[in-house]
Amino acid sequence: MNYDDFLLHRGGDPLRGTLWAHYQQVASYFSSQLGYALQVVRVCEGGACWWLSGPCITIPFDKNDCGAIFHEATHDLFHHSVFHPGHNSANKFPPGHEEDAAYNEGWGEGFCEAVRWLMESTYLPGSAWLSKWPTEVKTDWRKQRVERILSYTGHSLVQFAAGWNNLVAGYDGTADYLNRSIP
Repeated sequence: MNYDDFLLHRGGDPLRGTLWAHYQQVASYFSSQLGYALQVVRVCEGGACWWLSGPCITIPFDKNDCGAIFHEATHDLFHHSVFHPGHNSANKFPPGHEEDAAYNEGWGEGFCEAVRWLMESTYLPGSAWLSKWPTEVKTDWRKQRVERILSYTGHSLVQFAAGWNNLVAGYDGTADYLNRSIP
């Protein structure tokens, strides 16, 4: 994605430049540490959301929620990974196991929140979102998964990359793999 496809209607607003810098940080991290190039084609203003068709991201245009870009960009990583069958045509759960895809979707939200926590801790220390952690996490199951992922990866971007790459390499195709592999 280029800058012209990033919050275009905001023109020269300084916050657009700030959010673009954060997008570049997460894109660079995924590329250099995980070997994954984000496939996002457009970022627009709106409620925080990642759209598979596109894929596109909508984020709040809010200086107090700059870290939403980290969470939403991570959906692109997770949805194109081995852990999200159904969107990757080479990797689908067998018929009758649709609930397995829904189960792994919960892990996707956990990874998105964990990456947001890691990126904000590194690039936005003291952010409003971090100061509310973990009460900002809306559900207990999501909070539990985020805490397990952060513990598994040592609360570190470097260790997150190693942990993610190990999980991908060891994936056995079962629905409960992440639950069994992340203590």
